[in-house]
Amino acid sequence: MEDLALVRLAQILAWMRPHERDVVLSAYVGRYRSPGEYVRRELADWIEGPFWWLAECIDYEGIAATWLAGGRIVVVEDPGDGEVSGGVFVLRGSW
Repeated sequence: MEDLALVRLAQILAWMRPHERDVVLSAYVGRYRSPGEYVRRELADWIEGPFWWLAECIDYEGIAATWLAGGRIVVVEDPGDGEVSGGVFVLRGSW
């Protein structure tokens, strides 16, 4: 699936120059339903470990908004089509 997601992201970024697109694709982390889902998966080891009881109290979308605002992650929206559901491509940010 990840290979297909990278192909789709490359299609979305087809307007970029090849070397620019390669730089963006090198920062690719994965495709998720939302930025919050990425945060949930990123924090899963910590939350499923000693702090499992906090899992339902965490505002994953809020953390994602903070990470986006701070440049930790960047997302590219994917509206989807008939075969692919909508979601976001998550890329590593500048910090």
